[in-house]
Amino acid sequence: MISTRVFRCRPESVRDARHFVRESLSDQAAETVEAAELMTSELVTNSIRHAGADFLEVTISLDGEIRVVVSDSGGGRPVLRS
Repeated sequence: MISTRVFRCRPESVRDARHFVRESLSDQAAETVEAAELMTSELVTNSIRHAGADFLEVTISLDGEIRVVVSDSGGGRPVLRS
């Protein structure tokens, strides 16, 4: 299963992305869904705060493992800090 949704880079998209995760993983254990929601909140918030993009995309894949990917069109790259 792969589900993708595009969100505007606005604060209310954090809530909407969490809802998207909850719906997409509704057949998973509650603890798993809560962890995925929390991680998604963090990733979407970072994208909104730092990407400088108009839109971001959340992709959830479930193939034995759950993977949540948040991507945006911002030009920046992550910088490793100590």
